[in-house]
Amino acid sequence: METFRKEIYIRGRNLGVRILDDPSNIYIFIFNPETEEFSDIYLYEDGLEFELSDDGIYNVVTIKNVTAQLTEHGLKIGSTEYKSEDLLKAIESGVVRVSDNDPDIDETVYIWNLKECLANLELQIFKELLKNCGSINCKNSEIKAQRDFLFMAIWLIENFLDLGDIEKAKMIYRNIQSCGSICKDKSNYNKNCGCNG
Repeated sequence: METFRKEIYIRGRNLGVRILDDPSNIYIFIFNPETEEFSDIYLYEDGLEFELSDDGIYNVVTIKNVTAQLTEHGLKIGSTEYKSEDLLKAIESGVVRVSDNDPDIDETVYIWNLKECLANLELQIFKELLKNCGSINCKNSEIKAQRDFLFMAIWLIENFLDLGDIEKAKMIYRNIQSCGSICKDKSNYNKNCGCNG
């Protein structure tokens, strides 16, 4: 299997992929294995980015094939056109081979909405402190505890991703998802596990 040195990053609401080796004839798509949502397939261009709305665990699929052609319906390999989900199934079942290479699949955790929630908590704390000339009261103490908890979770996820330990990053992400009272305005954090709620 040929692997590609790549960088996967979050910029704004986008999940980005940057190929660090020869980027020619590389096709990329992403999918969320939990929701089974797939993106279209794209021919790699410098700094390809996918605009996402939901946090989650995503797989980034990278394929190198010199004979494939991108069409308006998907990726044409031989005489067959594949959409991303069909192409992944065909590759996994051995129905189609991607040249001499298997797809390179990387997992990552997208946490833009958690970061936005953290920024909103910080803003609430700032407003409360400004209103009370910097003095601490019960309301901003509770918000600070929520902020500290969320900051710790984000820090752990990002650092485990940097260390290449996707399993621990996914575990932290799944645990924080169940604490819906912190980011109650986000529909994907709608449960209450008793964490500050």
